[in-house]
Parts: sequence; structure tokens; C-alpha cells
Amino acid sequence: MTSFHLAKILGGIALILMIINLVRLSRNKMQKSDKYTQLTLILIIITVNIIIWSIASVNS
Repeated sequence: MTSFHLAKILGGIALILMIINLVRLSRNKMQKSDKYTQLTLILIIITVNIIIWSIASVNS
């Protein structure tokens, strides 16, 4: 298994977790600060996925 395949698998898992988190956010009535914290975590996950995918594609 190459690093690019591993990065794709981990990125897919992270995307599924983000979708679950967004569904949970839309169902719950959260305070504004909690909502911003969740959205910040989602942005961090997206950024890390892009970095991992780009590093893996360069190395493969």
C-alpha cells in the first residue's frame, strides 16, 4: 500500500466524520461559540487533508 492510497483512505474517513459532524450540528441547538469551535475543527481537518494528499501525491 503506497502512501498515496493511505492518504486517500485517511482523507475519506475524515470526510465521513465531517459529514457526521455537520449533520449533528444541524440537529442540535448549539451556542454560537460551540458552533464556531466545530466549524474551526472542520476547517482544520480539511486543511490537513489537503496537505496530506499533496505530500502523498508528490512522494508517490
